[in-house]
Amino acid sequence: MDQSIVASAGNARQQIAAGGLVLDIDTHEVRRDGRKISLELREFQLLEYLLRNKDQIVPRAEILREIWGKEILNHTLDARMSALRKKIEHDFPVKMLYTISGKGYLLVDPR
Repeated sequence: MDQSIVASAGNARQQIAAGGLVLDIDTHEVRRDGRKISLELREFQLLEYLLRNKDQIVPRAEILREIWGKEILNHTLDARMSALRKKIEHDFPVKMLYTISGKGYLLVDPR
């Protein structure tokens, strides 16, 4: 788990990072290689959870339990992951988010 506290203008902020992707827990800002990425609440929660478990396959059932706290339709998770993937990978040559068929999802730190 790559969490760090970053001092900024006298205020400490908690950030989680992988490669050039940085998620600021306090401000709910996400940046990749310095470019701001706008995420909806569930997308932010998904990304935070995946970043906390980077380089590990996270089972679908675990994501559903941790993010939604209840069962939802499978296509809901698929749609959210697809939207998140487009937002964090669009116009970036290095892919970070992978679907592992029959197992779950994997966010890879490319560095």
